[in-house]
Amino acid sequence: MNNDKSVDDELFRNGEPTPDDAEASLTQYRLFVETSEAFVVRRQGVNTFFLSVNSIVLAAAGLLLRDDKFSDSCLIPSAMA
Repeated sequence: MNNDKSVDDELFRNGEPTPDDAEASLTQYRLFVETSEAFVVRRQGVNTFFLSVNSIVLAAAGLLLRDDKFSDSCLIPSAMA
């Protein structure tokens, strides 16, 4: 299998990995996974925050428009009023 040999040559240019190399690779992988998980948690928190802010803004706009307090203001275009 000539193709398999070329793949091994590309993956292991410095020869077979030693146990120390395997441990270092595992440590790097763990760090990568922990960083990725932290990024996902942070992004999820930011998305939740902005969803809450948007919901509050829309609810406030709905309450103000429902009471018809701002029907003559610039918030409502004249074509819709």
